[in-house]
Amino acid sequence: MEDYDKKLITQNSGVVVLGDVGHGMDEIDYYGILTEVIELQYLHNNRVVLFRCKWFDVHDTEKGIKVDKYGFISINPCLLFEI
Repeated sequence: MEDYDKKLITQNSGVVVLGDVGHGMDEIDYYGILTEVIELQYLHNNRVVLFRCKWFDVHDTEKGIKVDKYGFISINPCLLFEI
């Protein structure tokens, strides 16, 4: 997916996972780039879809993610790690 997007003017491989850390703490949203999709099919039409992503470091507010005064989110694409 990421390789396909590199050839385009616009990109559509970005993902976001809305985080909930619980315990009354602030929520942290995680941003990444989708690299692979795998679908596992089981008996009786059951299936599981797995997503592999490269994630941005959202915990580093100096180099990773920044939110401006209008709520616009900027992410440094140099800080990716894969899970």
